Amino acid sequence: MLTKSQKKTLKWLAIIAVLTLLYFANRGIQTYLGQVAVDNTGLSQQSFSTALGQAQAQQKLLLVELSAIWCPTCRKLDKTVFSDEAVQQVITEDFEFARVEFSSSDGQALRKKFKVAGFPTVLVLNPQGQLLGVLPLQFEAHAYATRLTNIAQTYLSSLVGSNSNE
Repeated sequence: MLTKSQKKTLKWLAIIAVLTLLYFANRGIQTYLGQVAVDNTGLSQQSFSTALGQAQAQQKLLLVELSAIWCPTCRKLDKTVFSDEAVQQVITEDFEFARVEFSSSDGQALRKKFKVAGFPTVLVLNPQGQLLGVLPLQFEAHAYATRLTNIAQTYLSSLVGSNSNE
């Protein structure tokens, strides 16, 4: 027969076990939903180094989404912004795109290099990998597409201007 103290200990262990199970189940569900959202963006899934190489080869800007697969806010960005056809068109035409998992080795290096504290964070880099800016978090696709278009046009204008000075 268990003592009162032993029963209390077992009760707390059972509560801890249930909470742990719920935490991992929720994380698994969030991860699944996040992967579905990423897959539904239709954007190419390439590593940061591959995207940077492509940006250098094509003299395009690099758009880097630092996010976590299980993050609900990241999923909302993927669903409402990166799944929008107008946003996808601007990204495909004017940028190289990389989605980097926040906790990956690339994610940790980018977080440190660019002092990124949270996610989702969207970085705009030049073809040499230098930070040009951090896009503000917003979920209105039309405004996002317009902002990306303006950034790309400004970059292209700077290239034309620097070539005409040579």
